[in-house]
Amino acid sequence: MATPMTALAKPRPREVQVYILIDPHTQRISNVVPDPFRVSKGNLQEVRWICVPEQDFSVDFDPNDSPFYESHFDQDSPCSGLPQRKAQALGLQKIYKYTVSTAYDRLDPQGAVDP
Repeated sequence: MATPMTALAKPRPREVQVYILIDPHTQRISNVVPDPFRVSKGNLQEVRWICVPEQDFSVDFDPNDSPFYESHFDQDSPCSGLPQRKAQALGLQKIYKYTVSTAYDRLDPQGAVDP
């Protein structure tokens, strides 16, 4: 006798892409999308920052208040890795501020870690 099959939950993407959008005329950062980013510890997600159009950039969290094990990312190392265990207490929502910099500009977006 055959057992009924149940639908499997659709897996969430592991990588959350955050776009650093550059105005081609001024070379200034026009936006960071999404702001704030959201990653899930439970779904083992990480952030990948992508600069459009491609150029050198850096992403810096306060070293004493980064949700990730590292606090600096750039075009050579654009992935955050998994959030730290201490990134958030269960049931609390903390907003993390960080700075995105290019040769011509800087912007201070935010991010959050979900359980």
